[in-house]
Amino acid sequence: MLMFVSEYVTSTHLVLNSPSDQGSPYLQLIHMNGRGYDAVLADLPCSASGVLRRHPDIKLLRRETDIMPLLAQQGRMLQALWTVVKPGGKMLFSTCSIFKEENEMQVARFLQQQTEASEVSLEGVEWGEPRPHGRQILSGRDNMDGFYYALLTKSANE
Repeated sequence: MLMFVSEYVTSTHLVLNSPSDQGSPYLQLIHMNGRGYDAVLADLPCSASGVLRRHPDIKLLRRETDIMPLLAQQGRMLQALWTVVKPGGKMLFSTCSIFKEENEMQVARFLQQQTEASEVSLEGVEWGEPRPHGRQILSGRDNMDGFYYALLTKSANE
């Protein structure tokens, strides 16, 4: 998985390599600038339940047993990405899922584990409905796919 993260998209980037085996604990994080990043986009693997209307094959291909390994993979990736967010920096967590377990509950677990993390209020943002953590867009609303996002910040006193 290749993620571009930077203060300036053309000058720095971050590569997160996660093998296709969802059960693997292996994550390789290559930190390109050595200083940390002001902003990280964490668009993580998920059930893709939010794009079902455009990709109905997901209903046939996805199994209930897929969710727990996806949750574990998301958690590992969040923890790994958090290490490169510099103090005072932000991470935008996103999925194309409509399941609470992959979204607001994942963010809640992360916030419990990372004491230097807090959620940034998205007051004034019109896309999606507010959830206990983040915002959820449901499939079909304004002709959009299902999508979830939450903005997190790392305390500057680290």
